[in-house]
Amino acid sequence: MGHISWFLHLILCVLLYRHNVSFAAPRVCFDFAGDIIEETCQKCAAMSPRLSFNFCKSSLEEVVPHKGSLSVQELGIIALELATINATNTVTSIQKMLTRKTFGPHASLCLKDCLELYSDVIPTLSDSVRALVNNNEYTANIMISAAMEAATTCQDGFEEEEGEVRPLVNDNNDFFQLCDIALVITSLVSATPMLLTAK
Repeated sequence: MGHISWFLHLILCVLLYRHNVSFAAPRVCFDFAGDIIEETCQKCAAMSPRLSFNFCKSSLEEVVPHKGSLSVQELGIIALELATINATNTVTSIQKMLTRKTFGPHASLCLKDCLELYSDVIPTLSDSVRALVNNNEYTANIMISAAMEAATTCQDGFEEEEGEVRPLVNDNNDFFQLCDIALVITSLVSATPMLLTAK
């Protein structure tokens, strides 16, 4: 997913506190993760064939690099906020690509479709965070699933024409996996709510 600057760390903290998430160590925004990341990512990768354990672990640890206590629900919220950052960055990248006008008619049309898809998905992700914070995993699950379709639909558009350039493969893959982490976590939280907080 690439390096996330401390500026983005700060943005993530603000987003998380905006949703009234309570952390075990509120004095330091990044001092709260331990083995629960590895254990959760193992479960997520086992439950989803498209989700990479290494991607899950590295993505979450890049934002939450220190040891401490963090609930699985909070990991799901962090994954959704990372997906929001990914979608926002993808929108910016597509806008730049369209400005350069270096793509053919089909690719340009696909980029415009992807721009609309990713623009629409950002508020959906925000709503899914609110649902997860409010322990409404069913609603969060529906919204996250809908968000994931943006990446799939975007990629499918480029693949409709053989030999077409596919400039958003990595963006779509990263976005899909970040949402997938949150999707699996909503299932875990819903199924076993008493077993998911690291001590």
